[in-house]
Amino acid sequence: MPRAMVVGMSQKYALPLFGDLAARAQMELAKPTIEQARQRLGGAADPDVVCSPAIGEIIDLETKEGRAAGVVIYADANVIRVMLDGVRVRHVRAGTSTPHAGEATEDLRKLAADARIFASLSPRQAVHFHDGATMQRGTLIEKCLYGALVAKDDGKIIAVGFRKLWPLPDSMDA
Repeated sequence: MPRAMVVGMSQKYALPLFGDLAARAQMELAKPTIEQARQRLGGAADPDVVCSPAIGEIIDLETKEGRAAGVVIYADANVIRVMLDGVRVRHVRAGTSTPHAGEATEDLRKLAADARIFASLSPRQAVHFHDGATMQRGTLIEKCLYGALVAKDDGKIIAVGFRKLWPLPDSMDA
């Protein structure tokens, strides 16, 4: 009895298993969303609060280490956010701090000036900012607690910390 001959045929199928997943994950890491950028800057700020007259004041507050001086960078009716050393931020209840007693350090005075400049900025205002290498121009889109979303001249939107953001002088705004 003749046996049937089985001819082996194989075909390769490219299944989208992990290659595409890894590529998509890499793209998401490389290009943060606007919401991720907003969260990196502390979240969207209430437009009625980001220009509070308290912003830029040098105050004293109680910390775990004792009394410390800091600069008000955000204040609403309930909470004051105080930057202590250019890096650490403390949240304190409104009314629990006092004006700074004594001479402020040069670093605190610079921080206070940067906070006041940021408080003076408005959405749709032409700004310039430092991107780590050069000065760039753009338009302030939205203020956040610790900086702003800025549209660069090429249309890209980036997150910029409040200490690296300044109004564009009128003579340059064209």
